[in-house]
Amino acid sequence: MCKIIYYHGLYSSFPELSFSDPAFTRQDFARQVELLSRRYELITLNEALERSNEKNGLKQTLCVTTDDGLADNLVFAEILDRCNGKLTLFLNNNFIDNQDMMWRNKIRYVEHHTDSYRQNRLIGQLAETYQLWVPKSSLSLLNWSRTWPMALKDHLADRLWEEAGLGTVREFLERRKLYLNWTEIKELTRQGHAIGGHTRSHPDCSLLSWEELKAETVDAVGELRQRSGEPVHFLAYPFGIRPRSAWDRRLRAENSGLKRTMGIAPSLQSPTLEEREDMEKSFWKSMVYLYLMPVKRALF
Repeated sequence: MCKIIYYHGLYSSFPELSFSDPAFTRQDFARQVELLSRRYELITLNEALERSNEKNGLKQTLCVTTDDGLADNLVFAEILDRCNGKLTLFLNNNFIDNQDMMWRNKIRYVEHHTDSYRQNRLIGQLAETYQLWVPKSSLSLLNWSRTWPMALKDHLADRLWEEAGLGTVREFLERRKLYLNWTEIKELTRQGHAIGGHTRSHPDCSLLSWEELKAETVDAVGELRQRSGEPVHFLAYPFGIRPRSAWDRRLRAENSGLKRTMGIAPSLQSPTLEEREDMEKSFWKSMVYLYLMPVKRALF
């Protein structure tokens, strides 16, 4: 039975964008991979899919995956290569070549550079302009953003960024080069790593209409396949949140190359290759999740 784990990136390089404190480090990942490679064969999801019908084909296998296509995934690939492992990268079309930034990272950056008073003022300004829900008590920008219509998420995040006096997101990305470009992606696949879809712009897919969901998933996966020249058999839903089950089945039916859609479940074993668990943790905390949490879940 295959185990599937996921990461995002080394936000220790960009602490103002990180959702964890302290930020996950290169040393954490290297120590995890070194230990995991002693117990498991570290394969791509594409290889796992090929071997899934073989008796014991997935015994002692583990898939390492990353979300969002951050540029420091090159470091992940380098570390895995040293341990004869391979990576599966889940990519968002809109972020490749640093065209845009994930909307919640924009908000996290604004939070890092503004105090609570300024944040409450920003909430009031945008709520009035766009007729959005206004919290009755103090609320962080990140938590307030959970109430946004998905169709407005990127525009609202850009407005927060600009109203906070931070310039523009494009200027930031031109300086920082946060995401992979197509040249780097193609070189990674040439080396044997694999890619999957992570939607076009990282929405909560449970809040989309069918037309919006199709554009974010089926159409986006098709574009990735065409541009990369690689098979794209897997789609990982942002935040691990699936749409309604009928639509989940429908989008797979409308894209014959899409074999699995993936959520996030608190289990390190995925017999159907459809669930993953977060391992973006300090080394010692990750070891607790790897060895002790499965025992706890089995007992309780």
